Formats: sequence, structure tokens, C-alpha cells
Amino acid sequence: LIFSISLISLNVFCDEVDTKTSPDAGIKTINNIIIDPEKKEIRIKCKLAITEGILEFFLVDEAGNTYESAFKIQGNKPSELHFALLLLGFEPVPFPTYHGLLKTENALEQLRDKKCLLQLTLLKNNKKIPFSDIIRNREEGKNQEAIWVFTGASFTKDNKYTADYTFNYISIWPMPDSVINLLSSAGNPYRGDFGFEMAKNLTLSEKDNYIIILKEWNNEK
Repeated sequence: LIFSISLISLNVFCDEVDTKTSPDAGIKTINNIIIDPEKKEIRIKCKLAITEGILEFFLVDEAGNTYESAFKIQGNKPSELHFALLLLGFEPVPFPTYHGLLKTENALEQLRDKKCLLQLTLLKNNKKIPFSDIIRNREEGKNQEAIWVFTGASFTKDNKYTADYTFNYISIWPMPDSVINLLSSAGNPYRGDFGFEMAKNLTLSEKDNYIIILKEWNNEK
């Protein structure tokens, strides 16, 4: 039996996550995940995973499917990202609910007032990198804004967090065992010119360090 994680799960994560608190506005650090309560944002230190190819993920652990992911992280667990989101007051929407909305025209409207929508920014040397410079939508006329949904993965009945075993943090193609999923109705990238891939003529390097910033999606954007 697998059941969805709610805010009650914060107590479970608190027992397992080893955080270091900085005197600077209560910032908490879990290796490469930084939680900033004052800015209400999460910063994730990561590396580029691939420079070309079809994408199913935006961020995975280095032990995961890096050949299908834009970025990779080491030294953390997906459950720690889930913990960080809960700590900032975000609430996961069950994956079946999220997945059922993807083909509807008002998915965003139905999720707008929930505490699950996220915006993602990528930095290199403190400079913002446009999303279109990283990822390309392969479907013509579907260059919609990238909005991300905190779905959470799930616990097994013996309290094992499934994403910690699949190594999935942030998914582009809907994944029930990812912490965050993209709000997109794009088709399967392996069944035609659908979905997403790395941007053409990519100027980013696998040797450089990057920071992913996650914060609440701005309704006014």
C-alpha cells in the first residue's frame, strides 16, 4: 500500500534530515540544498547532466537517469527537497489529481489557489539564465510558461520514500515518484516530435556550477 504525503509527514522528515542552521536569517543547509525562510526560496547547487538529447527530467541524483535529465545533484536525497518545501509551507497535490488535470484547459486555474505551484530559476555566477536557453519545447506553438507542481512522491507502508529509490527530484515528463512535476500537456518525446529536449546550440558547460532557485509561482506573471 502506497499513500500520498501530506503536511503530517513533516514530522517523519524532521527525524531523518540533518540540517545545519546559519545565523543568517535562519537559513538551513542540507548539503547542496539551501532553505531560506526569509526569501521563502530553496536553492539547489547542481551540475549540467547532458548537453543534448530528449528530456524526461530536469533534476535527478547523479545515480539516476542522468542521460534524460538537464541537471544532476549529488550528496542529497529527494526526500530532503520534499522536507524543504514542507518547511516553507508548500503543500503537495496528490499525483493522480495533478495528472488528471494535465489534459484539461483550466488546470492552472484549479491549482492556482493551492500551495503547490512553483517557479524555477537557474543561475550561473549569480546571473539568470533564460529557460529557453536550457530547454526547447519540441511542439510548435506550445512555448507556454514553465510552471512546476509540488506533487511529492509517496511513502510505502514501511515509511520508505519512493523518490529516494528512483533518484528523481524534478520531472518534465509526469512521474509519480518525483518530488516536483512540470505542469504540461506535452506528448511523449519518444513517440514523435513531442515533449522537451535540451536547447540547440547550448552554451552551458558540464564543468560549471549552477543554482536552481525554487519559490512560489507568481500569479501576476
